Amino acid sequence: MLDDQGEVRGILGVGQDVSEQVRLNEELLESLQLIKQTQDASIFSLAKLAESRDEETGLHLNRIQHYCRIFCARLRMRDKYREVMTSGFIEDLIRSSVLHDIGKVGLPDSILLCPYRFSPEEYEIMKQHPIFGGKALDDAVKKLGAESFLSMGRDIAYFHHEHWDGSGYPFGREGEEIPLSARIVAIVDVYDALNTQRRYKRAFSHREACAAIIEGKGKQFDPELVDAFLEIEDEFLSIRDKFSPEDVSILPGT
Repeated sequence: MLDDQGEVRGILGVGQDVSEQVRLNEELLESLQLIKQTQDASIFSLAKLAESRDEETGLHLNRIQHYCRIFCARLRMRDKYREVMTSGFIEDLIRSSVLHDIGKVGLPDSILLCPYRFSPEEYEIMKQHPIFGGKALDDAVKKLGAESFLSMGRDIAYFHHEHWDGSGYPFGREGEEIPLSARIVAIVDVYDALNTQRRYKRAFSHREACAAIIEGKGKQFDPELVDAFLEIEDEFLSIRDKFSPEDVSILPGT
């Protein structure tokens, strides 16, 4: 308030009660969080259903998520990946990594439950599961009509068996033609698979699993990612040892 000379003589304020707006905003945030948690649980359950046909359990998927989290944290410290490893990228990778073998639902039991090493013909059938999974997730992305974590899941499902030197399947991609998300999951999936006992193989020790990944450096695996893996191998071992059948949980985002 000003006087006749334009000098300030007082201030008049009008208060507005915003408590209702704050309450509505809090409810909206809680609803969005519940939707995300429901999505995570649904995706994990779907992936677990596919894995259960191949004598896997939720433990495999749970470990994959934790491996991806610490792998991304290490890559974030490298100049090459610092800008790529956004919170969004990491959260999408953690959420979608469990979908890597979703295509196994399309394989017959005679392949998934085979008690011995595959014949060449059986191996060709097994090699179709990235196509089944990638195609199913691609259809979901198209139906959604927008990019989402399912887009990353599609890339992981399609390409996690591709090799850095081009000798992998199903498309024979090589080097950085393979999406980064799939190159990361390729390493963590192989590490976990080697550490797991199957009908046709014993479980490798941590040392043996690391040696196999080193052997694949520049051939099966991205050499820079192998170097990053070796920097955090002790953390991988801790995760492997920590998550027992009595301790299964869905890792929340980042």
